Amino acid sequence: MRLFGGFVEFFAALRYRDFRLFWIGLVAQVTGQQMTIVTLGWLAYDLTQSALALGLINLVSAAPRIVVNLAGGVLADRFDPRTLVVAAQTTAVAVLATLAVLALTDQAVVWHLAAAAVMIGLVQSFDEPARASFFPRLLPDRSLIPIAVPLTSVAWSSTRIVAPSIAGFVIAAAGAGPSFFVAAAGAAAMAAVMRMVHPQQAAVGRHGTMLGDLKAGAAYVWKHRVFRPLLLLALACSAFGQGYMMTFPVFQVEVYD
Repeated sequence: MRLFGGFVEFFAALRYRDFRLFWIGLVAQVTGQQMTIVTLGWLAYDLTQSALALGLINLVSAAPRIVVNLAGGVLADRFDPRTLVVAAQTTAVAVLATLAVLALTDQAVVWHLAAAAVMIGLVQSFDEPARASFFPRLLPDRSLIPIAVPLTSVAWSSTRIVAPSIAGFVIAAAGAGPSFFVAAAGAAAMAAVMRMVHPQQAAVGRHGTMLGDLKAGAAYVWKHRVFRPLLLLALACSAFGQGYMMTFPVFQVEVYD
């Protein structure tokens, strides 16, 4: 009974309509995001038969997240995060729909994929900090936040398993174009959900200059030592624990064919 009670408590935040809608939208968005990684890599390798080109596509996608992510966090503190998320996901829909049309008409070339990868990286740089600062405002009680955070992690971890499989089946059955369309639908779902929820009013804080806020954030992380190993762990997981997904097209052709 205690185990069952803990299981029920884990999903307690989903009892609240706004957070439940947000979580469903998050699952749809992240599914599309993971499908995009697989589909973009598959199309890049299909066009070039080059593992180097595949790696470069993924590099230009990751570069904006490394460089711009801090600025995205500062903007999330200064502007309405709902607006930032909607703008980011609407941009993602446009980019993914364009890729889908190019793939379906056999007009896609490598520079199209590189430009799209940069845009997707920029979208994620602004979307992720804004989304992280937004969802706690969908809960009526701050005591629910420690329960809600693992639920958002579940959305990410579960789709990393399911979404590549979905992308593979769609690509095998219909090609890269429809897979990009499915990913665009996931981004559109998140944009729609953000318009449907009713967040609590955020506390108004004081802000300095953009550069000053960036320096203050870096100083805070450096001052509190607990953040340093966490950041290094997150970086290591991203760099070494997820990179295998990018190599799937190469393995499929050069190892399993």
